[in-house]
Amino acid sequence: MNRHFRKFEEMNSDLPPAGYATVDHVEVSPRGDVIIALDAVGSDWFESSSFWQQDGSSDYRHQRVLEQILTPSRRANPFEDASLYRVEVTLSPTDGTAYSHPFGYPHAADYESKGEPNGWYQSFERAWFHLSFSKTPVPGAMPASVYSNLFGPPTTVYVQGTMPSPKAGKLLAQTFSFAHLPTKSEGFLTSRLRRVCADLLAVYDVGQGNCNSFLRDLAPSAFATLYYDLGAGVYRNSFTTPANLIFCFSQVDTVILSHWDADHWAGAYAMMVPTSTGAPGAGTYPALSKTWLAPEQKAGPVHLAFAYDIVANGGDVFIYKPSTRSPVSVNIASSRQLTVTLGNGGDRNNTGIILMAEDKSMFPSKRWLLTGDCDYPYIDASQTDEPLVGLVAPHHGATLGRRSSAPKPDNGGYCRLAYSFGSDNKHGKNTQHPTKDGADLHRVAGWDHGAWKLNEPGDCQAGADVLHTERHTKAGFGGVTGQLGGVVVGWTSAPAVPISTPCRGLSCSTPVTQA
Repeated sequence: MNRHFRKFEEMNSDLPPAGYATVDHVEVSPRGDVIIALDAVGSDWFESSSFWQQDGSSDYRHQRVLEQILTPSRRANPFEDASLYRVEVTLSPTDGTAYSHPFGYPHAADYESKGEPNGWYQSFERAWFHLSFSKTPVPGAMPASVYSNLFGPPTTVYVQGTMPSPKAGKLLAQTFSFAHLPTKSEGFLTSRLRRVCADLLAVYDVGQGNCNSFLRDLAPSAFATLYYDLGAGVYRNSFTTPANLIFCFSQVDTVILSHWDADHWAGAYAMMVPTSTGAPGAGTYPALSKTWLAPEQKAGPVHLAFAYDIVANGGDVFIYKPSTRSPVSVNIASSRQLTVTLGNGGDRNNTGIILMAEDKSMFPSKRWLLTGDCDYPYIDASQTDEPLVGLVAPHHGATLGRRSSAPKPDNGGYCRLAYSFGSDNKHGKNTQHPTKDGADLHRVAGWDHGAWKLNEPGDCQAGADVLHTERHTKAGFGGVTGQLGGVVVGWTSAPAVPISTPCRGLSCSTPVTQA
C-alpha cells in the first residue's frame, strides 16, 4: 500500500524538490477567492521509473512497456512506491498573474466556467504542470500546503509552476490514465444490481465526504446491499472523519463510485481490520477486496494508485462505459427500479455516475436521487423533473452553478433532503459547506429547512424536511461535538431509529440514528 493512504501509522511529512501535478479540483468562494488543489507525483520518482521513456527508445517500444506495467495484476501495484502529494494553493483576484494564469497556464482563467463542457475549467483540469518547491520564500513563488498523506497534516511551502516539457506532458498523460483498466457496459448493471434491496436509503456520517447505501429492512435492524461512494474527510478536512469509521460489508460486494474525488472513496482506508498481533498499521482493508464501478474521468497519480491498490488487494475496478448516454434502468425486488446515468457536464464533478431509486408499486411512483457532486443541469432531466421523496444534496451543499435549480420535493407530505458534510469543514478563508447559496437553492424549490438560519446553514439541527450528518459547532464552544450520526430515508414515512446492524455493531460502526 502506498504510504499516501496509510492512516494507521505514524506519518512524517516530507517535501520533494519538484513534482509533476494535475488539477484535482478548484473551490471558488462568493468573493472570487479560489483554492486550487493539485494531485502531484515527485518528479525524481517519475523520471527514474519505467514510465519515463528513455532516450533512444521508440514510441512503439515504450507503449508496449506501459501496457505491460499497467495491465492490472494481483501481484503488485505499479504505484506502490510512488511519492504522492496533494498541493493546495489559495489565490485571490488581487494576486494578478498568479490568479489569471495559475502555474503558468497560457489561457486566462474563467473560474465560473466550472462544470461547463468545453469551457476554460475543463481544459485547465486536464492540464499538467511542473512544480518547484521551496521551504523558504522565493521571488514569484506562492505559499502552498503540501500533504503527503490523505489523513496527515500539511507542510507549508512555496511553489512555482510552469508548463511541463512536451516529452513530460506526453508521458504523464499516457501513464496516468484509466485506459488500461477493464471496462463494463450497461449489461454489467443488470447482473450486479438486481440483487440490491432498496427498502431504505442510508446517508452515513463520514465527516466531510459522502457515503450512501441501499438497505434491506429487517426491523429493528437493517444491512447495506449496495454502497454509493465510500468517502471520508481528507486533507484539510481529515479532522472531520469520525473515529473508528467501520462500514458493514456482511451483504455488500459492490461499490458504485460517483466520481474520483478522494472524499468519496477515502473511507476505504479509514477502515482497517487489525491483525491479531495488533502491530501498528498492520491489518486488512475490506473495502479494497470489493468490486468498484467508477466513471471514466481524467486521472491523477493518487487516483491511479488507489485503483491499482484495489486490484492488488483482491478487488476489481471496472470503468463504466455504457453504449448509450440515456439512463439505464435495472429492476430490483419489491417493484422497485435503479436507474444509472452519467452527468453530461465538463469536469469531474459533473461527469460522474448518478443513481436513482424508484418505487413503482405506488402511483405516482416515489423516487430517491443520489447525486455525488453533480450539479443539477448536468443530470438527465428525467431524474430531476419529477418530485422526489429523498434527495442527497450535491457536493455537500456547496454553491452550485449559475444555471442550477433544484428538484422539487414530493407533495405527499413526507420528504427528506440529506446533507452530508463535516463539522466545521473549511474550503479556504470564507467558504464552508453547506453554503448559504446551496441551501437557498433547495429552499426555493420547496424543501423546508426548519431551524436553519439563512446566513448560517448547518449551525443547528434543522428539522422539517432536512437531515444532516453533522452540524457546525461555532469554533467548538463548550466542546460540543458536531457529529449527529447517519440518516435514513423511507418511501412514505420516517423509519424507526436507531437502526441496528445484523452484527449488532460488533463489526461495524456507522450508526444510523436520524430519520
